[in-house]
Amino acid sequence: MKLKLVCCLIGICLLGCEPKAKESSMGGRAPETHSHATTLPGAMKELEEHVGTITKAFTANKPDDAHDALHDVGHVLLGMTDLAKSLTDDKKAAVKKSVDELISCFDALDQNMHGGTETPFTKVGERITAAMTELTAATK
Repeated sequence: MKLKLVCCLIGICLLGCEPKAKESSMGGRAPETHSHATTLPGAMKELEEHVGTITKAFTANKPDDAHDALHDVGHVLLGMTDLAKSLTDDKKAAVKKSVDELISCFDALDQNMHGGTETPFTKVGERITAAMTELTAATK
């Protein structure tokens, strides 16, 4: 089940990571690349921003406002375990547990937008908050 969830999230992330275009000085469109955090504090900051965007959108009954953040948060979460390599074994385990829980919650919300099982934010909001609290404690 977890493998299926991770594969689904990776697929969602890859779909959400299409290069964006921006205007070039020559009037055409030039590809814009994503940059992702390369440090644990940077990843935590990105994650907190995405969680804030997602929470705000769903609590305001505007889930479409969370669409990009739901895709981008997967990139941050998938890189989090590697960024936590220097932590103690206990903290690495706590990071993995929190990341797995967040992936599960955000995947459930993303499925709302892609014809999957409907999961109200109220069912995962507290789980997201708890996982973020544990992840913050483990990464300090």
